[in-house]
Amino acid sequence: MKKLMAALIGLSLGVAAVCAWAQTAAKPDPDDEKLQGTWTVAAAEAEGMALPAAVIAKIKLTFAKGKLTLGDGKDGEKYEYQLDSSKSPKHIDLTQRSEVLSKDSKKSVRVETKVGIFELKGDELKLCYNDDDESKTRPTEFKSKAGTRMISLTLKRMK
Repeated sequence: MKKLMAALIGLSLGVAAVCAWAQTAAKPDPDDEKLQGTWTVAAAEAEGMALPAAVIAKIKLTFAKGKLTLGDGKDGEKYEYQLDSSKSPKHIDLTQRSEVLSKDSKKSVRVETKVGIFELKGDELKLCYNDDDESKTRPTEFKSKAGTRMISLTLKRMK
């Protein structure tokens, strides 16, 4: 009887712990709502070099409920994003899914995740991510250095 009671108590504690974890995991990141909308690029660096104004003027990022479109606002590359504002600097992961055709004409889905950091202050968003699909090295600062595949962006909210 004692073993049965101990097992039931252990099971109850385990279920309570899983429920508490699920409630925590289900909470949206506090910065997610603040990111929603369309952003224009004010400055951009790739591999340590500033991108020309003519190039960055055409780029927009649109955040909408866990989805990110990078392009001209209508079409562009599609990503899913995840935030972790509890980290310092804050983390962002950009996941892109694309269909690929194998040599034997079978379709499969390729999943690539770019790891990055972000900083949000009012209507300015700084974003730096590793554009190397092979590497999972997350940037630690908002800089792009020569010899790396880091992309650093400074964005302004469109009004």
